[in-house]
Amino acid sequence: MKYMANTIKNFILAEAKNKTGTFKFILPSYPSGLLLTLGKRLAEEFSRVVGHRVRFIYGVAYRLGKEWHDHGTSNDRTNFKSICQSGWYNSDNNLTNLRNELRKPDEDCLVIVLAGYDHIDDQGSLLDFFHLDQQTIWNLCLKKSFKSWVLASLQTEVDQVDGTSEIDKIAEVFSSLYEYGLTDLLGVSIHLESLDFTGMMSSDDAYLHLLSNLINFKLPCMIGLAGSRVGRKGIGSYIAPALEFFNYSRFLEQGKRKTALKKIEQFRAIIDSEQIDSRVLGDFKSPTALLDTLKDYIENRSPNACEILKTADFIFIHNRILNYKPRKNEPGPVSKKASKIYGLPPQVFLRAMWITLGEFKKNLRERSVLAGENLSKITLQSTLFRHDFDAGEENDNGEGDQVLARNFLNQVLGGIDELLKNQIHLELGADKNKRTVAFDSYICPGEENSLLQYSKTKIAEPTFRFEVKVSGQDGYSTKREFLWALPQNHQSRLLKNLFNLTYQGYVNNKNVLPVFAIPYMSEVFKARDEDELSRLLHTALKKDFTMVDLLEVPDIDSGDRVKNLLIELSVCYQMFLQQFEQSGFFCALEHGYESLRRAFEIAYIGYLEDSGISALGPLLMKAFMIVANEKQSFPGWVWQDFLSAAVVTPLHPAVLEMLRHQHIYLCESFRNYVPKALEDATEKLFAIRRWDQVEDLA
Repeated sequence: MKYMANTIKNFILAEAKNKTGTFKFILPSYPSGLLLTLGKRLAEEFSRVVGHRVRFIYGVAYRLGKEWHDHGTSNDRTNFKSICQSGWYNSDNNLTNLRNELRKPDEDCLVIVLAGYDHIDDQGSLLDFFHLDQQTIWNLCLKKSFKSWVLASLQTEVDQVDGTSEIDKIAEVFSSLYEYGLTDLLGVSIHLESLDFTGMMSSDDAYLHLLSNLINFKLPCMIGLAGSRVGRKGIGSYIAPALEFFNYSRFLEQGKRKTALKKIEQFRAIIDSEQIDSRVLGDFKSPTALLDTLKDYIENRSPNACEILKTADFIFIHNRILNYKPRKNEPGPVSKKASKIYGLPPQVFLRAMWITLGEFKKNLRERSVLAGENLSKITLQSTLFRHDFDAGEENDNGEGDQVLARNFLNQVLGGIDELLKNQIHLELGADKNKRTVAFDSYICPGEENSLLQYSKTKIAEPTFRFEVKVSGQDGYSTKREFLWALPQNHQSRLLKNLFNLTYQGYVNNKNVLPVFAIPYMSEVFKARDEDELSRLLHTALKKDFTMVDLLEVPDIDSGDRVKNLLIELSVCYQMFLQQFEQSGFFCALEHGYESLRRAFEIAYIGYLEDSGISALGPLLMKAFMIVANEKQSFPGWVWQDFLSAAVVTPLHPAVLEMLRHQHIYLCESFRNYVPKALEDATEKLFAIRRWDQVEDLA
């Protein structure tokens, strides 16, 4: 921690040395080694001052020292002993009294440095002390750059004159790690001390050495940053992708796993023509071994594969393999009329429009036409639902199957057209010349949507085909077709099943405050991704789905005021379910949720006001959740004030609130980013990864 200690020491000396007056500084509860080193160096520096009378007072908080003594490491206790021997430990627990120390007449300067702010009881009395916390050191002392530390670490090993750019890059690496929250100033100081630059002839070698040793920051090898292929990109462009890669969030969706595996095989096909530096491979003996391990990690989330992949150059994996692009002389993939798209509404439709608008702009650019000035209308139109519903009637020519398919679309997508029309108001142009882009949406079945057809499939994956048409003022248009994949275990199917089962539960009962019980709960919590989770929940619902009425449990106090609020909540919940059943999910969110939200809020506020006398808190906590059906075999489980495990789904009003905000955020982001992307001189702003970032934030 010597770089951190030197920075603090130099700042205090610059402020107080050869000056007259009293200077007061307060330090956070830094590690014992840092505070001991700092005390020694400050005492030594002030003792060397000649011709200027300086008194130096250094105090370490009582509770901080006690923590080192009682719970610290052996090094902490050794350092603490040295601090005590130097007379710096405030054993009387009156550290704040030092603020009243006055400069004596025979003294030119009084310097008071207190350490352990986080362990001081009377913090309010230290307002006149200058706080040297990490943020202050970063902004004021280091000027938001680690270059001074890097220069200090390399001064005896590397020619700094010839390696200025690499030194700047090393400093940039640490700055990015700090700004992304992967380390703090202490972590940077410790890591710099741990790096052995002995025998390195140039700053290039030092930069490569650092990029090979990022594991302390939970990052893989990134030596590719020192190559020419990355251009001006620094480590900041790769931190988020690396973290998403190694925590597996990048591959949670089945579609993204398929894309990555396809890229691996494409790269494998041309691997013999590639000259790959052995340093890029890390612990792998061959490029083929790297590809095999990468495939294993993506398919199986193998922990062993994850660890060994950290030794290979992540820049190579990310840029050259997972984002592989065929060269111009390589045959590209055959273009398909319809692009398959995965996800949930409304994001699938917003993504499709984003892709089509990007293609529209690209096509107009080739014709030297500005897309922002030409765009006039966007139209969404569903055309074909290839479904797998079976009504079980052999002689109805498929009419019963089609009724089931239409009912599914109405419930899952009902109200989506209204949502998109209300939210997608694209405005282009400057203030005086601002104009609105026309928008039509015909996704849901209905009288206005005469083009939607139905077709039954017994083998192929069910899909919902729709098209996006982007029209220009000059009559030019771009049209793209998309296939929204709706496999048997899709989350939209799960949502419909959950709401239908709950609706039937209310039909067969009176005013119920439900908690839902299903089997296979332990298996649900072991699911490795969303697809498996959805499959397990589907299986559990088919096996057994029980709706327990929390208002009819034994020992409930009928005179409790909160119970009446819960009955009102149940009534509003039933109204919401009925609207879902008749008009669809998005329609229910838009027109039926507000009364449910108010009843939900009133019930919670009512309980909080009466929590001292009401015993219904455990019931309210469990309401609308899914629990293991084994719970029902334990008498009184509903009165327990904890849940060992539960699943929260859109059956819960709080999740419905989150979904409403998510939908609005997605639409507002689309409305905000599309005009900027249209007016930009390049096509980069319409890159699909930019919309991926919006979806990730949602």
